[in-house]
Amino acid sequence: MILSKCKKKKNKKGASDFGVIGTILVAAIAIIVGLILFTASSQQIGTSVNTVSINKTITAPVNEGIYNFTDYKALNGVTVYNATDGKLIASGNYTITNNQLKDGNLVTTLTVADAQFQNWNWFVISTSAQPLTYIDDGGSRAVTNVILIFLALAVAIVALYPVYQGKLKELIGM
Repeated sequence: MILSKCKKKKNKKGASDFGVIGTILVAAIAIIVGLILFTASSQQIGTSVNTVSINKTITAPVNEGIYNFTDYKALNGVTVYNATDGKLIASGNYTITNNQLKDGNLVTTLTVADAQFQNWNWFVISTSAQPLTYIDDGGSRAVTNVILIFLALAVAIVALYPVYQGKLKELIGM
């Protein structure tokens, strides 16, 4: 007797029927899991498809010295200033090398080639940078954004499915 009450109900077609509460519970769990996945995915996709602007003060490398940017794989439109007096350093006096491997890590290097900058203590680097997770191919960045859109649509469909089936009307007594 008790076992027969615990079994799922069968409708006339022989398919399982979770009932109103079961449908709402399954939809709620699916929506919560979908929103968690959406939040985590959108945060990671943001670092993969967007460049960042940086304004960073670094210790000046000595003549022919190298500074490694370990958080970025490429720098674009680099401007270098003396942090003390704000003097601009001409681009011929330093070299930026993108996508370099150092000790197994991807880095971008700044090499100072002029001895006159040896006595400067700090440089200010102003640039647009690609994070390590940045996707180089424009098509791949577009598809990555489309995946996020489809995930949002899937969560919306799961949220609206009980309304479509009419279970919400039964739950509120209409």
